[in-house]
Amino acid sequence: MARNNTMSHTVGGNLAYQLDYLDVQWYRYGETIGWSTAAWTVDAARAIYRGWMGSAPHRALLMSSR
Repeated sequence: MARNNTMSHTVGGNLAYQLDYLDVQWYRYGETIGWSTAAWTVDAARAIYRGWMGSAPHRALLMSSR
């Protein structure tokens, strides 16, 4: 993502295909990425956390027990 200067869940292609290609046994996968304009301190972590918790799909992924 840094090399492409973009924020996306699809940079790098299809993750399921990549896991299969690398012969990784998996049942589900998920990822959560974050970006903040705050300096990399507690402020940045807090901003990212609030963003994730304010997004229903991200919150569900982070809080899932599966």
